[in-house]
Amino acid sequence: MSKQDRRLKESVLQALTKANGIVSDACKKAHISRTTFYEWVKSDEEFRKRVDEINDIAIDFVESKMFRLIQKGDGRMIQFFLSTKGKKRGYVTREEIREVRPPIIQVSQDEAKLFEEGFLGQEQNG
Repeated sequence: MSKQDRRLKESVLQALTKANGIVSDACKKAHISRTTFYEWVKSDEEFRKRVDEINDIAIDFVESKMFRLIQKGDGRMIQFFLSTKGKKRGYVTREEIREVRPPIIQVSQDEAKLFEEGFLGQEQNG
C-alpha cells in the first residue's frame, strides 16, 4: 500500500471518529465515496478492525447516555434495555396470534333438516 493510500485511510478513520461512526459523514469529510470505504473494509483487515473499534466506542457512548436516562427513571429506556438485554430472563416483547374459530353447535337431524329447508327456501324465493 502506498503512503498516499495509508494517509487517506488514516484521514477517513479520523473523520469516522469525529462523526461517531457515521460512514456518510466521514466519507464526505475525507472526500471519498462510500463504495471506496466499504471496499477498504472488505479488503483491508487492519482498516476493518479500526472501523469496528470506532463503532464500539460510538456504541459505548450511546449506552452511557441510555444508562443515565435509566437512572433518571425513564420508563421507555428501562423497557428497551430489558427487552434487549433481559431476554434470557423473560423480558421479551412478542405478539400472540390466536386463531378464532366459530363455535361448534350440535343440532339434531330434524333441526338440521329444518335449517336446510329454510335456507334453501330462502334461495328459491330470492
